[in-house]
Amino acid sequence: MRKPITKPEIVINHLRKDGRITDAVARAAYGSFRLADAIYRLRTDRTDLVPKGMQIVTIDREDVAGNRFAEYRLIPKTPSFMAATAQETKAYA
Repeated sequence: MRKPITKPEIVINHLRKDGRITDAVARAAYGSFRLADAIYRLRTDRTDLVPKGMQIVTIDREDVAGNRFAEYRLIPKTPSFMAATAQETKAYA
């Protein structure tokens, strides 16, 4: 008997296919959903589901009515040498 698919598995499959997901998209596509919890689990105890070299980032968005919401995206990890802040990369005179 096949084990039912979990919410983190649903979310990562969606992110692999579309690259982004919001709570409204998750509810419309998959029914009643707790997207923030699924993202939390993917970042903590289900990191094995996230493709190697990729990370899930949160983008704060706002709709036309001014309501704030989160959009989650699956993007390549930034190499550490590119993640330096401007303060760390200033040339010394």
